[in-house]
Amino acid sequence: MPAKKSKTVKILLAGLLVALTGGIALSATPFGAFGTHFISDTINTGRHASMLDGTVQESRGMLAVDTADQADASIEKADDGVTRAPRLAALSAYAAFLGYQREIRFGLDSAVHAHSNALLTRAAETDKEARYLDLARAAQAVADGEVAKARQAVQDLVRLDSNDIDAAILEGEVELRAKEYKNALAAWERAATLEKSARTSFGQARAYVGLGDTDKARAFAEAAMAQTKNHVGGRILLAEMDFKAGKEEKAAEILSHIVGPKEDAAVHKAASRTEMVSAHTLSGRVHLTRSRMSSAEASFAEALKLDPKDADALCGFGEVLYREGRYAEALARFEAGVQADAQSVPAKIGAAKTRIALERLQEAKEILRKLRETRPSDPVVAFWLAKAEEALGNKPEVEKILVDAIGRDPKGADAINLYVALAQFLAAQGRMQEADEKLAEARRKLPDSPAIHKA
Repeated sequence: MPAKKSKTVKILLAGLLVALTGGIALSATPFGAFGTHFISDTINTGRHASMLDGTVQESRGMLAVDTADQADASIEKADDGVTRAPRLAALSAYAAFLGYQREIRFGLDSAVHAHSNALLTRAAETDKEARYLDLARAAQAVADGEVAKARQAVQDLVRLDSNDIDAAILEGEVELRAKEYKNALAAWERAATLEKSARTSFGQARAYVGLGDTDKARAFAEAAMAQTKNHVGGRILLAEMDFKAGKEEKAAEILSHIVGPKEDAAVHKAASRTEMVSAHTLSGRVHLTRSRMSSAEASFAEALKLDPKDADALCGFGEVLYREGRYAEALARFEAGVQADAQSVPAKIGAAKTRIALERLQEAKEILRKLRETRPSDPVVAFWLAKAEEALGNKPEVEKILVDAIGRDPKGADAINLYVALAQFLAAQGRMQEADEKLAEARRKLPDSPAIHKA
């Protein structure tokens, strides 16, 4: 009897060992040790579905407001859900999407980006087929600047579900980044059929800016502000359009509610860091136009406190220093602008014209020559290339460049500068009649300007 009992105990122990080993082995699978993950997921299926749906709907409502503070609130809401349901892969994926979407709309943020990357990795490891994974990956590509990859991914999402507002919004954003403004407008118009909101109105406004239709851009920017009282992007866009139209007073008035003496606390709270940088920079440009050098310098300095590598703010600061004759300091700012954004045309032009002032003429000419190869219709590039050639004594090239640039039918103040430069060049050669004819042509074709009368 004792021998039989001992054998039974051994069998039971062996069975227990097998069960224990099997249970532990499951820890290396999605089921978890002893299937705890599977059991937990099964028990919480209903609660998780409700949590996911609630988070998505609430987040979409927050994003529709189209302010940075609401975008941040949506991220916090989703993160809270991820904390309570760490194995709900779809929620982690959607939370990652929210972070990327925040960056796409309101500017890059390294902390937000890293957090979204971690959430996306977690979601993919938990469930490779999780809902919203493809949406998050598409948004990640947009945020990373991989426009071609992002466009394809977003188009696939839209084909799968044309009523998905998240995909529709993402399509509008990626087409804007691709500078495909007709496609962007179509995407935003389609998004507006799914959601009438400040974000779809502002998306259409930005598309119309790209298409050069300032009247419609203005109308949709104003609509965004009517839909969201504290809409910052709409204010900056209106100020930008007023500034470009020569209405500096109106631009300054709008900006004063964001960063000026009439600063609205609610508007300020709603702004992202990138929007604040843009507002300070534009304010600096307005001051610069009015020759208020100290105020301009202060505005650009404020922008650079928020983002020391903002190319536009660096260029603005460089322009102040250039006009004050502090050429070495100006060149340092313009070159920093090029380093911050290798595609920044104002930074390259600034670096070139400052080199002209420093008599580094051949370097300036080379920068401008390369720019003109890629931007043959840019009147500012042509103007400064002509200046470089003139300083080098290449008179035939000066006339050739200016005549060609005017022949491309430029508009506005840049066109006036070309006409005046050509008239002054011709007069210096003793060709007074031709100079007068060019100024007369400028008066016929362009808005009246003191610069034309002074020439």
